[in-house]
Amino acid sequence: MVKIFPRKLMVASIAVVAISVAALSGCSGAGQTSSQSGKLTVTYMKSGTYDTAAKSLVPAFKKKTGTDVTVNAFPYAALQQNNTNAVIAGSCQYNVVSGSYYLAGIYNHFKSLDSLANKSGFADKLIPGLWAHSEFNNGQHIGVPYGPDAYGLVYRTDLFTDAGLSWPTTWPDLITDLKVLKDKYSSQGISPITFAGGAPEQLPALFFATYDGYFIDKAGHYALDPAKAAKAMDFAQQILALAGPNTNSTSIDAANANFVNGKAAVMYGWPSFVQTMASDPKQSKVVGKWALGNDPQGGMVWLSLWQSYMTDCTSNSDAAWNWMTTFSSPATDKKLFVDNGVNPEFKSTYSDPTLAQQYSHYFPGLQANLARAVNPPLSGESQDFLASTLGALFTTNGTPADAVSKINAKWASMAVPKPLLAEGKQNGFVEK
Repeated sequence: MVKIFPRKLMVASIAVVAISVAALSGCSGAGQTSSQSGKLTVTYMKSGTYDTAAKSLVPAFKKKTGTDVTVNAFPYAALQQNNTNAVIAGSCQYNVVSGSYYLAGIYNHFKSLDSLANKSGFADKLIPGLWAHSEFNNGQHIGVPYGPDAYGLVYRTDLFTDAGLSWPTTWPDLITDLKVLKDKYSSQGISPITFAGGAPEQLPALFFATYDGYFIDKAGHYALDPAKAAKAMDFAQQILALAGPNTNSTSIDAANANFVNGKAAVMYGWPSFVQTMASDPKQSKVVGKWALGNDPQGGMVWLSLWQSYMTDCTSNSDAAWNWMTTFSSPATDKKLFVDNGVNPEFKSTYSDPTLAQQYSHYFPGLQANLARAVNPPLSGESQDFLASTLGALFTTNGTPADAVSKINAKWASMAVPKPLLAEGKQNGFVEK
């Protein structure tokens, strides 16, 4: 399900599996660095964004701290597998690794960061709620966030104004507006909405949008509320129907291009993927004609949030923390956003007068959506099965009720990692 993109990950899944002796042996040797207080080895996704930014910070960081930092960058799938292998092997090959909630199976190998964060006041500088939605283990923070994004609706302000529409506050209102847009602009080759239905890992977004039930039952097993889940799946099918006949083969890049090229009134996806292109006159036909809307009320706003984790065999925690909070800092935050289109995480970026004016079409919607956004408490395996079942539903004549039954039957055999159970309780996703 993994596809690599230039600015952020798609929430994906790599199960923590048994690792062969051969795999473990590949994680040891010359790469070990944690015992050397003057050196750190860190990992990032090879994307031309996070890895490039990290490497650009190394010279100044060494000059300031005396610490050498080696940045190891890997494509998404390799990044997660290399991180997992090294951590379980205890090779100490990496001091700081990048990932997210799908690494919950190895959270016990990451150091608590609360004391370091409290000393520096790190959380106080973040936008509200972001520290609370960073990753925990046994009640202790283990992740430093970066690159936050919330699944959202980017829309053509000019077309909404021309059609006499205001931005909808509920999902049913959105359906009504999309039908108006279809009637008014389809003859001009403009679809009411575009969505990456051809990217299976994106399909849960359509479900999360209106699902307001549990993901974990009273017994502590993965499960969906049958009635609410079937209703949410039915609504997802309504959205897909308005997106057009080719939606089931539309990639993320294609959906972005549809919007940027003026072929869609609305795009439902990750805003950070499109905001830079949509504002670039060399690439976009909608410059000055679009905005990021507040997600309609109801359901769950899907959060994507990279984390930096400090591995448990890192001997110099202060140096590792210094690196983590140099990469995730107010100064770097602005640079990553302006230069690479990575969404900001610090209050100072959003309050910068020049940026606030320049991105008045983007910042308000992003802040509102991030304030609501959460991760589903799903392991990689459970989220993959949800996505594949939705894909089958959306491309066959099955029913939502049958799809929910299939998911619940499969999920019943899957263990809920303890950190995700705790996260689910915190966010109200456990059956009462």
